Amino acid sequence: MRTAWGTRRPGDTLAAIAAYEMVGRVDSTHAELQYRLGQLYRDQGRMGEARERLIRARDLDALRFRADSHINAIVRQVSSERGVTLVDSDRSLNAEDETGLQLEGASLFHEHVHLDDAGNYAVASGIADQLTVLLGEPANERPTPDTCASDLGLFAWERYRLYASVAGLMERAPFTNQYDFLVRLKRSLNRLNALRAEGTSDQAFASAGQAYLDAMSRRPNDLAIRQNYARFAQASGALVEAASPR
Repeated sequence: MRTAWGTRRPGDTLAAIAAYEMVGRVDSTHAELQYRLGQLYRDQGRMGEARERLIRARDLDALRFRADSHINAIVRQVSSERGVTLVDSDRSLNAEDETGLQLEGASLFHEHVHLDDAGNYAVASGIADQLTVLLGEPANERPTPDTCASDLGLFAWERYRLYASVAGLMERAPFTNQYDFLVRLKRSLNRLNALRAEGTSDQAFASAGQAYLDAMSRRPNDLAIRQNYARFAQASGALVEAASPR
């Protein structure tokens, strides 16, 4: 496989694809082989083949962080047999994916497990759709992602804090054993630095402080917003504010 990957050059992936396909005839159950082929097909714009290979890679992955195709099929079958309403987040996320692959991808996840803002909004929208049907009520106008972020106290500083925790995980095993770890690490650090610059500037701290207070006034009993505000106040040096009940 190393020889096949070494064959890859910018703008010339056909030789690498041929080499990997040859390896696959020896052992097609190697998850990383399928993953690399998926990337190569994606680079060629062959999205259907890329999708097939990447799904295969996920299903063969020995590190079971995610539900594979078999588990999703069981969930759908049991839901159908027992007449249980299913919020199929797998399909909801595929419908919202911006990668062109219709896969849970970078546009919806921080990495390969944790949903980002857009991913959470897609899943919540799927739940709202099903609740509307079950309750037999007309659908109300749905709050926008920006409105949800404001009501939840999800501001620039909070986005930075959340992603910093995810980025820390990505610097440890099992990520360090991945062949493209350094590429992924660089991408993660670039994003982290951008979020840090956006979320920790003097202007960001000034606007976030008032925004948190506004969010708490709208949702006075929301413990999560109060906890987030306390973290923010502590990080911004407002220790008295962080310790003060509101």
